[in-house]
Amino acid sequence: MAYMVFYGLRGALGDKSVVPNSLKSVNLKLEFVQALGYHMLMDACLIIGVVVNDIAHVMMPYFVAAMLVEVFKHFIIDDLPGAAPAMVFALVFACLAPGAPARKPMKWNLATIFFSLQGLILLVGIGMLLGDDSIIPEQLKPLELSQLKLLGTTEFTLASYFFGSIVTGHAQAMQPFCVPFLLIAVVLHAVIGDIDGCPMIVGLALPHLYFGFFWKGKNDAKEA
Repeated sequence: MAYMVFYGLRGALGDKSVVPNSLKSVNLKLEFVQALGYHMLMDACLIIGVVVNDIAHVMMPYFVAAMLVEVFKHFIIDDLPGAAPAMVFALVFACLAPGAPARKPMKWNLATIFFSLQGLILLVGIGMLLGDDSIIPEQLKPLELSQLKLLGTTEFTLASYFFGSIVTGHAQAMQPFCVPFLLIAVVLHAVIGDIDGCPMIVGLALPHLYFGFFWKGKNDAKEA
């Protein structure tokens, strides 16, 4: 969490140190650097949610998956030395995974279903890895294929936290943290000048706000 916040803030302010070394020789647009930084802050929002909800132990396998995505990211952009920190994190998380409390059963209610739709960012990441830049705001284009793949892997790490929250039965508990997650995305689009992309993201944030803070399923309503 601290790592993501530290480097995310630097990237959001345009510090190119957040860009892997193999891409620093490529023509870097400020908007690309900011996109990386804001995506790190979005990761941090979900990690903070895991910590606040006290589910870090049961989420360890999904943290391992996220770190392996980071390793894969450095592999596909030909920056193997940069994969070392992620590999260390993956090994530590793997060692911490045993002994976790039993996970809660998945709750398939309206809140979880809507939360699951957010996990479809995995498909966006796959598209980017295959070279599809249609989801990228015009302000970021043109991007080198390596830069596009780098952004695509950020969607994979986010998806690992979403699917981990669902499988461990904590989807609704994580929805309040999707609100700042999406508001950061709004700020990103505003900063790079993509104002047209902001309303849709705000529209996604509002249901998370409702489901996370106010909505109760039938069983929860009966218990209350």
